[in-house]
Amino acid sequence: MNVGKAYAFSHYCASRRSAVSKFYCSQHAAIQVVADTTASKACHVAHIMLRPTSVSMTYTTTNARMRSSLFKPTVGAISVAATLFALTTTKADTIYDLTTSNLSGLTGPFGSVDVHLVDSTHATVTFTSNVVNGNIYLFASNSALDVNVNATSWTISNFSGSNSGSGFSGPSSSDGGSGNVNGDGTFNENVNNFDGFMHAVSTESFLLTDTSGTWASSASVLKANSNGNTVAAHIFVTTFPANQSNGASSTGFAAGGTPRSVPDGGSTITLLGFALVGVRAARRFINI
Repeated sequence: MNVGKAYAFSHYCASRRSAVSKFYCSQHAAIQVVADTTASKACHVAHIMLRPTSVSMTYTTTNARMRSSLFKPTVGAISVAATLFALTTTKADTIYDLTTSNLSGLTGPFGSVDVHLVDSTHATVTFTSNVVNGNIYLFASNSALDVNVNATSWTISNFSGSNSGSGFSGPSSSDGGSGNVNGDGTFNENVNNFDGFMHAVSTESFLLTDTSGTWASSASVLKANSNGNTVAAHIFVTTFPANQSNGASSTGFAAGGTPRSVPDGGSTITLLGFALVGVRAARRFINI
């Protein structure tokens, strides 16, 4: 602000007890940033707002200076962007691929495992089969779906599975507890599916509930076992599209340990957008 320059304020005039538009008060002269304290002290002492929520100013009669405190819009923009970034980071799913296998001559990945954090104590885990070179890799039998849960105690529930093929019966799933899965190590949560290929699924999900603590993100729901594997599955191979009458050409196990690099859920674009808005707003107020 420059001494002697008029500004278009909307301020409160104490003597009128009302808001005054622009820089004119009917009982006083035009409000200016002046270097003396002789005129219209009632208005000078009053709190003056320039574009509400952006700049607040108070005239001080003791030192004849106008002191300003600039609350830049960029601060609010950055705060909102940071909040959105935290939310998107927390809510982003973590995905593991079933890449290592004892299925000779077959190419992976053999499926994927999506971990979705519902809230700090609940997570949905979804296994989805993959189709490679004309084969579909279904999940079935004992140790059909296996995870290593990062918790001291938990419960498993809400089993829901289906098969995109034809002729299959619905799955009958149960909590198999902890156990060793082939050569992939011990997993502390195994899901058993009843009766082999007839009940094989191409996708199945279940709900994990942490009863001993909380999970900060989807990436913290599971952890690698001593063999470096986080997820595993019992694979039944058949031609695609799956038909129960064709049977399984081979069976085996597949596992995975390192999660994929998951997109940031739009947080980068959000930050960039708010930064641009902040820069534009800052330039607007600096030029006043």
